[in-house]
Amino acid sequence: MDIASSPFNIGYSVRLPEFYAEQVLDLSRRHGLNWQNKEVEQLMQMVGGHPYLIRVALYHIAQNGISINQLIEEATEAYSPYIDHLQRLVWILQKSPNLIDVFKKIVMANEPVKLEPQKAFQLSGIGLIHLQHDKATVRCQLYRDYFRNYFDT
Repeated sequence: MDIASSPFNIGYSVRLPEFYAEQVLDLSRRHGLNWQNKEVEQLMQMVGGHPYLIRVALYHIAQNGISINQLIEEATEAYSPYIDHLQRLVWILQKSPNLIDVFKKIVMANEPVKLEPQKAFQLSGIGLIHLQHDKATVRCQLYRDYFRNYFDT
């Protein structure tokens, strides 16, 4: 057992399925937003159906009165509502240096990348990729944009 981790973090891992557009539209209305399909499509182009990223976006937009366009423009900036999440992913990758080069290859590729099973399992478990058989793509455009910039620096 890792002495730095809490013994209270024991339990079942639950994977939420990706949200689909109708669910995101319903959630936007529950946040008091008067969205149409256009705004839902814009958000989902950036974060896919990722439940946590959608929730962060809707909360931030509703609380701060900003537009979806402003959120998208600022998504990878240091003051973004996503920055803590993105930096946590960087930290996880830094703890697993064997995954950095593999993930970098996926981020920079324009087509799915074939992976060995162990690395595919690890990156999928972190939530960074989508797998189709043995080929991987970045989970969402937000991750691609952020990590392309991260790897270029």
